[in-house]
Amino acid sequence: MNRAEYGALKEYIAAGGDIEKARAAIARNPFLTEAAQERALEVFRHHKSYRGKRCAIRSTSRRNCPPKRYADS
Repeated sequence: MNRAEYGALKEYIAAGGDIEKARAAIARNPFLTEAAQERALEVFRHHKSYRGKRCAIRSTSRRNCPPKRYADS
């Protein structure tokens, strides 16, 4: 990971998983390129504060499935 990718990763982590907030902070820094942002997001998807799509059952075969939706009844 190069310096720009690491800087973008720090912004994703500092935003606490809020991707839009992180992207707004990254946009203020011209040093962080689009490629660096994408690479940092790939790494951030493995971080504990990432709030993206994850499986309810964590197994290797269902790693990228969306969370289950439960009824409010």
